[in-house]
Amino acid sequence: MTMKWALLSDIHSNLTALQRVLSEIEQYRVDGIVCLGDIVGYGAHPDECVAEVQRCATLCVRGNHDAGALGEINIDYFSGRARQAIIWTQDKLSPASRAYLAECPLRETHENLLLVHGSPRDPIWEYILDRQTAYINFQESEAQLCLFGHSHIPSLFSWSGSEVGGLRAVGDQTQRLEAGERYLINPGSVGQPRDGDPRASFGLLTLDENGGQIEWHRVTYDIERTRQEIRQAGLPSELGDRLLSGV
Repeated sequence: MTMKWALLSDIHSNLTALQRVLSEIEQYRVDGIVCLGDIVGYGAHPDECVAEVQRCATLCVRGNHDAGALGEINIDYFSGRARQAIIWTQDKLSPASRAYLAECPLRETHENLLLVHGSPRDPIWEYILDRQTAYINFQESEAQLCLFGHSHIPSLFSWSGSEVGGLRAVGDQTQRLEAGERYLINPGSVGQPRDGDPRASFGLLTLDENGGQIEWHRVTYDIERTRQEIRQAGLPSELGDRLLSGV
């Protein structure tokens, strides 16, 4: 049986980017949508983004910005501007949005998938950016496929049983998944790309009896509109300016 999942992560209250990505996903007729956390933070539309994810996502886990907005973790660990945005978001979230975020687990398993925001070892804070960290996390979990976010970098790490492979996706890219290997897969960020490409990023994961494939897709959206909304909301203008360069 073949299954196709759309993968979203790190939306960060960027409603324009999220709606653009969801519109793009419609053409692929996916079986479900996975959200890997950080629905809120940085941007000007936390409630609207939570509502969109609640409407469309089959599975969703909680990220560090989500947890910060709920008051579950110490926000002093965030950078200054990120902390400002979390404090702003805490004041804007509706009870319904809070309830949904609180219901999202830190880890979710579904068949052969493990979903986390950061990593299997530390779903809130750890970044998987290199093969050494990937190796440690392959030992932490026996899941065939782990989907993660947090770094905002579209990437893949593979484990053959003897060595770790790594790939950083550039633009629209497709990678075959072998049935005998295990994978850590990051679809990149919808609302705050940090790989030098300002376009919104999402993934399409197709699974079948022979393994499957992961596709990374990039789409343009109205960045200037998002920048203006961030400024008008009273959030730090730098949070919108950085969207121009995707870093």
